[in-house]
Amino acid sequence: MDAIEQLQRSLNILQNNVSTFLIGAVTLHDYEPIEEKIQDLRDSLKCLSSRLQMLQVKLNLHESLNEVLENDAGDVQQLNDKLSDSIINDNVSKFCIYSKAVQDSFFASSDDSDAETNNHMKAIMKQLFITNDKMLALQDDIEKLSHKEIEIKYDYVSAIFEFRTFLEDQEKIRNKRLEALNPGVTAHEERLKELVFKINLMKRLIMNFISAASADIKVLPELDEMIKKHRDLVSIDTIKEMIQNQNNYRED
Repeated sequence: MDAIEQLQRSLNILQNNVSTFLIGAVTLHDYEPIEEKIQDLRDSLKCLSSRLQMLQVKLNLHESLNEVLENDAGDVQQLNDKLSDSIINDNVSKFCIYSKAVQDSFFASSDDSDAETNNHMKAIMKQLFITNDKMLALQDDIEKLSHKEIEIKYDYVSAIFEFRTFLEDQEKIRNKRLEALNPGVTAHEERLKELVFKINLMKRLIMNFISAASADIKVLPELDEMIKKHRDLVSIDTIKEMIQNQNNYRED
């Protein structure tokens, strides 16, 4: 069954490509939307730009370095430390300036204009604190709901697995009972399932191959007949009905 499973996966890929391929297109690029073409060009330009910058850096590096550094690892670590310190200092400076501006506005003098600004600032800060508390509470609720969602998904997957196992066990019990009542019926059912699977697989292959050669349908009318013949899949009941009709025809 490994070869059949590989054929089944290939058929799924083929069917997906055929169903998503635009009508009248000769190649995938012919009828691609303008937005997608622009996005593809932008992505290509980004890659080319990154490649160009990398080559430029390498060129400048080779031009500027006259000798190989003996302690590259230490220099890189030192550079990372200094860069981290610079980022931290920059953030600290910004936050200090912001805090100083808020403090100056909050503790303004008792002038008429400053008092109005002070009252307005107090109202804003009060609303900000309330909003911040609500956001913290909301964040806690989101985390709790996220954990609950994960637990529900786990329970859901476990329930599906248990139900699938239950169905498989019931199928085995049913097959054993059928085998005991009528020896050979289980093997017959398995052969029918395999036959139905192969027939439907061939039908899907035929439909996808004909769809891939859509230009030949007008030239070859028999392809249209094959589409009408193989577009509907069969089931075990269909096979049983065909066998019954064939037996009735032989008796007549």
